[in-house]
Amino acid sequence: MINMPGISFIDKLKLNAIKNPEELVEIAISHKNPEVCKAAVDRLKQLDLVDERKAALICTVAKETPHESVCRHAFSFCSESKLPDEIKLRMLEGAINKIKFESVKKEMERWLKEHK
Repeated sequence: MINMPGISFIDKLKLNAIKNPEELVEIAISHKNPEVCKAAVDRLKQLDLVDERKAALICTVAKETPHESVCRHAFSFCSESKLPDEIKLRMLEGAINKIKFESVKKEMERWLKEHK
């Protein structure tokens, strides 16, 4: 079980029981508690998925979440993943215009500039 401070026991059990990545993405995007959303992203990271798929799903969370802290958390995974830089560049360039938070966009722009 992931360490999940600030999350109810029931939510912890639900997150740990979910094996379907799309369900985790939905929770990460729609839950009212940003800590639950971040825990859903962390749970996605643990799933046995191809790295490209995992990064694409987490990038979707970054684009669609209404929580800035969740967006930043998802972006940090996308930028730090083990994928080759050219794949990360493509993913992040495609996502940057859909990010709702200026501070995260600026972080993404800095990352893109450093890795081009």
